Amino acid sequence: MNRPTLIYDGDCEFCEYCVNYLKTVTKGEVTFSPYQNDSLYLKESDCAKSIYLVISETEMYRGAAAGFKTLSYGEDNRGWWLYQNLPGFSWLTEHLYQWITHHRHLCYKVAKIICGNPWRVGRLTFVFWSFIALFLLVAFFLKNSAKL
Repeated sequence: MNRPTLIYDGDCEFCEYCVNYLKTVTKGEVTFSPYQNDSLYLKESDCAKSIYLVISETEMYRGAAAGFKTLSYGEDNRGWWLYQNLPGFSWLTEHLYQWITHHRHLCYKVAKIICGNPWRVGRLTFVFWSFIALFLLVAFFLKNSAKL
């Protein structure tokens, strides 16, 4: 069986930065290919707008779903679990993903400040789970403030 392949924009600094991190986390379980080299059977115009994780001809993910599914091939699949099970999480992360795609240069600069260069896995894990905790705290506060 072939390994899943993540198709990404090889001309984007931010994409390359993220792929370098993903290579570290997935430890060879995923193949990474810039769409400029091989977009498989996907349209290049679609690949320029979003990442795609191709598992087979019938199973494919794009955007935030592709990112979380790719991460699940590493040792931590909490993000993929949240994407599938936490109401609103997939909607929020897909919208955040779309915003990031339109602000890649800014996101690259910010990511280097927050996560380091190269991306240090521990720093991202701390920042990511801090964001999740803050998101859940705000959701809890909003839910309970409606009862007041």
